[in-house]
Amino acid sequence: MKKYLYLLIVIVTFSACHRNDFTVTGNVSDAEGKTLYFEATQIDKIVTLDSIKLKSDGKFTFYAPKTEFPEFYRLRLDSSYIHFAIDSTETVAFHTSGKSFTDYSVEGSEENKQIQEVSKAGSLLKNEVDKILSNTGTSDSIPAMLSNGEAVMTAQAVNDWGAMLSAMNVASGGNAIQVSNLPQRNDGMKGMERMMERALMNMPAPIVSVVDINKGQKRVKVQNSLGKLGRKKYE
Repeated sequence: MKKYLYLLIVIVTFSACHRNDFTVTGNVSDAEGKTLYFEATQIDKIVTLDSIKLKSDGKFTFYAPKTEFPEFYRLRLDSSYIHFAIDSTETVAFHTSGKSFTDYSVEGSEENKQIQEVSKAGSLLKNEVDKILSNTGTSDSIPAMLSNGEAVMTAQAVNDWGAMLSAMNVASGGNAIQVSNLPQRNDGMKGMERMMERALMNMPAPIVSVVDINKGQKRVKVQNSLGKLGRKKYE
């Protein structure tokens, strides 16, 4: 009898301790041995409230005091996060995997289901932006190994002056510059073409006098005569 009474007292005491707390519970599969952190997202910093080393079943439960106003929190596993909000003494449950931590399901809170949808939309937007940046020459995603005296130009500069730069590089023993994967602007080369076209159009027409023509004819005759003499010498 005393044993059951003691157990009842423990249960009542435990319930009383968490009566004004909210609960964050759930499980993380495929994460045995990893540490799951429960953190508060404040304006100027992140505060770790609790943590647990996950077992094979991945189950976890965190408690925190109810706040006067809605607050934001997050669960952190390695460098991945699940963001959520709490505005009452509710119980929110998350079910996810250590392999794809941000691909989770949430129960017990409609607000956090909406936060999940916003988070998914943000991830999709980020992926699309990354794809766009990877095709614009501004992604800074390719490591470069340079030697002393070598230089790097922006993708726009290469694209604007690619043909000329490529010819100069090849003439000096380098490789041709590939510009086919960059946006087709070529503003620099087109500008140079227009400048040369205007310069040629503004050049005065060549003037050839009768004297110049006569001198040219005489040079041709002299060369022909010298050619005939050379052939006779060796016949």
